Order: sequence, then C-alpha cells, then structure tokens
Amino acid sequence: MSRLVGFKEIEVSKRLKRAMQQRGAGENLVKNLAELIKNSDDSYDELQRSNVETNGTIEVGYWQTVKNKRRSINAFFIRDYGVGMSREEAESAFGEKSYGEDTSADRRNGAIGVGGKDAFYGMEGVQIISIKKGVPILIEVVTNDDGVLASKISDNHSFVTTAMSIINNQIRKHCKTLKLDQDGTFVRFRLPESRPGIRFETLRNNLRLYYTLRNITNGANHTGLRLIDVDTGETFLLKFDETESEILQKPESFQIAHVNKKGVQEHYQVDVLIQRAKDELDKDKEVGENFIIETDQGGILDNYMFGYQNDPAAAKIFGKVIIHNWKSFFRDDPRVLHENREGLLWSHSFNKEIETRVIQFLRPILDTERRKLGPNPETDKMIDKKMKSTLAFLNKLMKEDEFEDEKDEKAPPEVLEFSYGRMKIVPGKTKTLKLLINPLVIPKLTEISTVVTEGVKAGISVEPIGRVKTPDQYNYPPEVPYIKFQITANEEGTDSHLKAYYRNYEPEVTISVVPEDELYPMDGFAFVPSSIRMVRGKEKKLRMVIDTHLFKPGTIIELESEDERIILPFSKITVSQPNMGKYLTEEFLYISCEKSRIKSRIFAKTKTVTNDERVAVCKVRVIEKEDSKVFFKDVKLDPSGDPRKRARFNDGFVYIHVLHPVLELYFGSKQEHIAHNPTKDAVALLADTVLNIALRQWAKKRIEDGIVDVLDLSRKDEEIDLEKDRLERKYGKQIHQTLNAKYHSDKI
Repeated sequence: MSRLVGFKEIEVSKRLKRAMQQRGAGENLVKNLAELIKNSDDSYDELQRSNVETNGTIEVGYWQTVKNKRRSINAFFIRDYGVGMSREEAESAFGEKSYGEDTSADRRNGAIGVGGKDAFYGMEGVQIISIKKGVPILIEVVTNDDGVLASKISDNHSFVTTAMSIINNQIRKHCKTLKLDQDGTFVRFRLPESRPGIRFETLRNNLRLYYTLRNITNGANHTGLRLIDVDTGETFLLKFDETESEILQKPESFQIAHVNKKGVQEHYQVDVLIQRAKDELDKDKEVGENFIIETDQGGILDNYMFGYQNDPAAAKIFGKVIIHNWKSFFRDDPRVLHENREGLLWSHSFNKEIETRVIQFLRPILDTERRKLGPNPETDKMIDKKMKSTLAFLNKLMKEDEFEDEKDEKAPPEVLEFSYGRMKIVPGKTKTLKLLINPLVIPKLTEISTVVTEGVKAGISVEPIGRVKTPDQYNYPPEVPYIKFQITANEEGTDSHLKAYYRNYEPEVTISVVPEDELYPMDGFAFVPSSIRMVRGKEKKLRMVIDTHLFKPGTIIELESEDERIILPFSKITVSQPNMGKYLTEEFLYISCEKSRIKSRIFAKTKTVTNDERVAVCKVRVIEKEDSKVFFKDVKLDPSGDPRKRARFNDGFVYIHVLHPVLELYFGSKQEHIAHNPTKDAVALLADTVLNIALRQWAKKRIEDGIVDVLDLSRKDEEIDLEKDRLERKYGKQIHQTLNAKYHSDKI
C-alpha cells in the first residue's frame, strides 16, 4: 500500500477529447439529425410510459440557400412537443461533466448511438430551447478554439423569452411558434461555411430510410417524422413503407446467459423473426433492409446481415432480432456496444452468441434460396468464396464415395453427423436415418435446424423436419445419442439433400430414389459396401443385400472369417422377408477384432433356388484408430518445398512448392499473382496442381481401402495412376472450377 496521499485524477487531454467528439457523428449530416430526432422520440417515450397521450410529432425544419448556383439545405431545426427539460436535467445532459455520461434514464434510445452532443460538433448557431411545466431553458453549444464542445445554460426568464421571440419571428409564417404553455424542445443549428449543404431529395430519402429511425418512420414507436420547408411551409411526411414479404420463420425465443459484475448469472431473452421480401432488397448498412437489432422498448441497436450482405441467396432475406431487458445488460457491461455506442460490437461474447444462433436459423433458409437461383456463374462464384476449405467439395465427394457404409454408432462424431453419407431408397419405402450427436459438445435439448434443400421439389418426405431437438437424456457411454428421421421415397429418379445446422457445422446426406432393380446385387446377394474399415476393439456393422428371387426367405447363409482374429457373432443367418422393396431384403451383423493392421475377408455362402452355389465377399481392414473426419484439410503455399516437385501431400494438407520454376514463373517471386493480385493463368495453374495431387491421393486411398481391386500388387502405382485418370475424367471439371473460384476476385 502506498504511503503517498493526495492522489489526483488524471484528466483527459483536450487533444483526445477533440478527437473523440470529432469522430462522433463525423461528417454525416443524416447521422447528426438522426441523433437529435431520437432525443425527441425519447421525450415522447417518457410520456408514453406515464400513460400520457401525445401526438408523437417530430418536426425537422430546414432553410435552403443558393451557393455556387446550387440550391441546398444548410440550416435546420428539430422540434418535439414532448416532456421538455428542467434546469437540472439540462445541466445533466449538457453541463460541464456531461460528455460520455449515460443520462438517458430508461428512455428507449438512451445509451444507443453517438449522442446528441456529438451531433453539434463543428456546427454554428446551436441553440436549444426546452420548456417544461411552463419554465423555459436556453442552451447554447459551440465548438471552441481548442476544438472541443462547450456549452452555456440559462434559465433567466427574460433572456430566454427574448431568444424565443427571435426564433418565433423566423418561423412564425409557416410553423408553430414557441409558447410557454406548450412543453417540448426546439433545437436549431446551421452548417459552417466550410461544409456543403444537402439536397432536398437526399435529405428526405435518407431520413426516411435511416435504420436508427426505422421504428419512428414506420410508426412502431407511435411517433411520426415530418420535414418542413420553413420558407414555404411545404410539409412532407417521412414514412417508411413496410416491404411486401412473407414470414419464413419465427423460432422459439431463446435465452443467453451473462454473468454480471456481482458474479450472478442472468439470462436475457432474444426473439428472432426471419422474412422474405417479394423483390430484392438494398443491403446498405445505413439505409438498407437487413436484420434490425432492437431492444424490447423499440430502440434500434444495429442493422446487420450476419455476413450474408453480399450473398445473392440472401438478397430477399431480412428480419428482426429483439433483445429483452437490454438496458440492464448494457449498464452492467457497456462493452456490448462499440466505443462510440454506434452499433453492436460483434466480437463481444453476448453478441457472438446471438450471431451464432441467427446464422443457424439462416443457413437452411439460404441453402433453399440458393437452389432457386439456378446455375448463375456469378452466384456460384460468390458462394464458393465462402468455402471453409479450398477442398471442401472434394471431401464431400469422398464422403459420397463411402455410399451406404453406415457410420459407427458407438463412436461419437466430431460434433454431429448423419449415419449415412448417401442413401438409396425404393419408391414407396421408408428408411430410418440417424443424426448422431457428440454428447460432449452439444448439450441436451439443443435445437438443431434441418431442411431438405430442394424444398417442395424434393423426391422424398422427412419426419421430423425443421427445428428438432437433441434427446432430453444422454446415456453415453456407451450409447451415442441421436435424432431419428424417417425418410420416405416418393419420386423415382430424384436426388434430395437433407442438411442439419448447428453453429458452424452442416452435415448433409444425399438421398437417391431409385428403381428396385438398380439395387439388385451381383450374383443375387452381396455385402454393401464390399469393403470396410474397422477400428481395433470396436464393433463394425456389416450389411448384406439379398434378392429373394434367387434366395427365398428362410434360406440359410453360412458365414466364415478368413482370419480367426476377426470375430463373427454367429456362423449362419436366415434370409428374411423382403424389407427394402418388393423382392429385396437386407440383413445385418456385427463383427469385431482386437488386433490392428489386419487385412482379411468375410465370406458368405449359400445356394440359389436352382441349387447353384454363390459366394459373397467383404474385404476387411482393421486399423488402430479412427481416420480423420476430413481427408483434405487445406492448401498451403510453401516457399520451403522441394523446387523439383510442384507439390506434396502430408497429413491432410496439400503443400504447393511455390519456388518450382514453372510455378514461380506464373505465381511471381513473392506469389503476388496468387496471394494479392491473382491472375487467371496463375489461378488456373494452382488449381491444376492441387487437382493433380489431390486426385492421386484419393485414388491411392480407394485402392488401399479395397474399393478398387488390384490383382497384381507389383503394378500398384500404375493402378493408382489409372484410377486417378478415371476420377479426373468424372470429377475433374467440377473440382477445377471449385478450386478456381476460391481465389477469384473482381480483378481477375
């Protein structure tokens, strides 16, 4: 503890104060006016909360001048007929110690925005007349020689009424005069000579559309805004017309937890409304239609599109987010707003939680909207820019390559995952699908959004769909929790996509509706898939598809493991009645193995109705631990890579050796033609390099997993090259375009 006494507070320098006040509303005249208009709205709010009826009128008067042969507006008044200010309230709002203080009490716009004082910075002739219970107050504000705001407050009756007379003489011809029996506040100011005025159309349109005034101009706050030409008396009602739209979603209200300064956890309710307009919307931050973030009192905090403002799929999407009891939260943690109190600070944990929740609601909606856009190259380009990884598309193809290999239900997924990557169903049949949940990541009763992205054009029906919840009880270990879906096939020849959304995770399953004969196995029965990987010490589910044309229900199938270390649960199974279609049926069994690094086979033997012997084979590879959920993780430019090779693959990453002579020629010595100013040639070469090494790794994996048979192991490298060529012919163009788009910009 210091023994010194007489500590003095360190004052803020005039230089810093000048900078803070200068950047408040800046040079944005509409923002200046909006702050003063919100003050007037607050004066009515105080009366409304006391159940006092008001007309809610807020007037913005203006004077026009001609300067350099250009007619513009350079002087204004803002007036309300609300509660007015007493001398004490004026001192609190405009006195010597008022700057930066929250003097708003519980008014709806209080503590939101840069504040009325900042709106006067650099202005001339600033006068405020406020009348409360017949007592007038005069406040004058100037920007002094030090460049900071200074004020003077007077309640001298003679002095103030003289100022009122001067103002009345200037406005009486077309505007109501100031009277002591009419409470309210009148503010006037003019622009300095150094600032250009504003055109009438610009003023009218921007005030009508400005987002912080939206609940005033649309009437939600029971106040109204009028623009008055003081010289002519012409009046214009500034009304925001609600966009013609439909409600897409109104999710259940959710609570966000916050630990206050006393260490007590509190919860704040948040409501969300998502709408779709008939036509495309302007997404401008200040005057466009995005998601209005507001308090339950009607004060507007932000106009935010959650990162989708440039996404064509979101062009018609807008809505509202309402935060309840927000004023209490702000007073406990002012960091929720930007330093200048203009807009929410989205890096704050409370706001980030709102953003995460809203994005979870938006993603399935935007996926559906995106499909409606059709094959528009510009749209595709915009979407592909949002890829989490350059190789996300290739990983998706690899997951589909697993086809009907059901995921291990005894090992939790990374976060959440469907039990199949792809399914085939016969028309009229219903199949069960599970969304597996990691209970260590996702809490009980958590809401998950789901959607069939084809909408009404989907060839399937799914129950449940929309917002679903995780189980109310987890029994893990040993059981991995899941949400069960019933998938019914309706229209043959269709591919549909069921997606789930939780935070930034979007698992997806492709469901194909196919004729039954497409599923008939070769030789009448087969393991599907015919090659599997299993983890040592964990059971693996095998699936066998059987054609009852050839093998009647009741037929015995004998099972045998080539390696006795791979344990079968029984040595025989019986063919059941058709359960997949008219003639097809499926049987399941679980195998296990306690040793790793084993490659072996499971045999199934039986006889047809004509007594022909048939054998089905399943290749089994036992591994030590689970493979990574993502095979290709990303692409990295590597200046230290071997310049004799273009690229290498290691642990999921494709490393591009940028000093390879050919790559350096096109990329530039500092990779400037890729990293900063991409050129078409450089991007095309990068895409080709990534494609070449990625497809070879995929081909190698397919062969090692036994998906592709190699009869002569001495020709393994040649077989890998052949398989790579086959994959490139099938997928090369799609993958090339996807990789290309990752680096596209308007400059290309």
